[in-house]
Amino acid sequence: LLSVVTEINSELEKEDLSGKICKLSRKVQDTKVEVCDFMKGKYKDFLPNLQDSEELMEQVGELSRELDTLKNCIDVYSCYTKQDANCYQAKYKEGSKNILVVMNYVMN
Repeated sequence: LLSVVTEINSELEKEDLSGKICKLSRKVQDTKVEVCDFMKGKYKDFLPNLQDSEELMEQVGELSRELDTLKNCIDVYSCYTKQDANCYQAKYKEGSKNILVVMNYVMN
């Protein structure tokens, strides 16, 4: 009789463990689905933000290149303007000297 009770008890424990394993397996599967849904939701939010960020970075790069081009143009222009100013200054200085020579000649 003891062996029959032990065998029945053992069978009940096996069925109980089997049931618990099934429940845990379902919980694990449900958790996997929740995690997957959560990740999909986050990815849906993340992808448009990533694309917007990439577009902004391209615009910033474009603007930076345009600013570099503009700076180079200003540098070249200011260099020519400086050279022109120096040239005009030399001409005016020479002209002033000539006027002084003429004035000295007329005054004497």
